[in-house]
Amino acid sequence: MVALEKDLHLMRIYGQATGYRVATSQYGDTSVFKGVFKAVNPTTGEMSTAGECCLPKSVENQLAAILNAADGAEFAFDVWAVPAKNAYGYEYRVKSVPGVDVAPAPVILNLEAKMGMLKLEAPQPAAEETEPTSKKKK
Repeated sequence: MVALEKDLHLMRIYGQATGYRVATSQYGDTSVFKGVFKAVNPTTGEMSTAGECCLPKSVENQLAAILNAADGAEFAFDVWAVPAKNAYGYEYRVKSVPGVDVAPAPVILNLEAKMGMLKLEAPQPAAEETEPTSKKKK
């Protein structure tokens, strides 16, 4: 195996997570996040979108903890592979994109805010039915 010689920016990944499930493999458990995600290759500009994503362990627990307490969470990370003296020759390093904190973000509330909280008018009481008035003969 060839060890990584310098830092390699793998992707920028961002999105809104609405939940997660735990998947188990021969390598252990990992959280698979559900929601709306986009990844961008910083070298080619190629973009991918998905309804599920896996993140490096260093941020996986943080995002899962937020989702345990909230209906959704938003995030934006730059993911790097950096040289390491381990069996793989690299490890992942994750940096938050400046200006975007990992934070609770109830998806429906964000959408409502963008819509300007379009509200339906309050229901009007039904008009009372009245009996027809009789006309007097002259």
